[in-house]
Amino acid sequence: MAKKISAKGLQLLKKFEGCRLTAYWDVNGYSIGYGHHAKDITKGMTIDQKAADEFLKKDVAKFEKAVNALKYDFNQNQFDALVDFAYNCGAGNLLKLTANNTRSIQQISYKIPAYCKAGGVRLMGLVRRRNAEQELFNTPIEE
Repeated sequence: MAKKISAKGLQLLKKFEGCRLTAYWDVNGYSIGYGHHAKDITKGMTIDQKAADEFLKKDVAKFEKAVNALKYDFNQNQFDALVDFAYNCGAGNLLKLTANNTRSIQQISYKIPAYCKAGGVRLMGLVRRRNAEQELFNTPIEE
């Protein structure tokens, strides 16, 4: 059965993405809400919190699918960390992180912090996010 992001994973994602109800420019064009990108988002566009949450739900589903497509049997914390990673870095970088499903769980964990650059520049915000993802990834599930 396909996993879904937990409340803990969603909390991590929301913390690092932040929510902006007015469209803003980023490297991929205009975004709104929790980093939602679409061609119809324009300068000055506004949405309410309900719309931001709906965009987030739809966007997260794409990355849940990408993590579920990997060959691993991730626990919930590992899954949540990788959904956040993919949301921020993209599904292509998720495949690179796992070396196309060839790395071990330990190797994946070790590699997470390497993805902390934007435009070749190491950004402290990305360092903090990768460290938080790695910490969650390595947190055992309490039974």
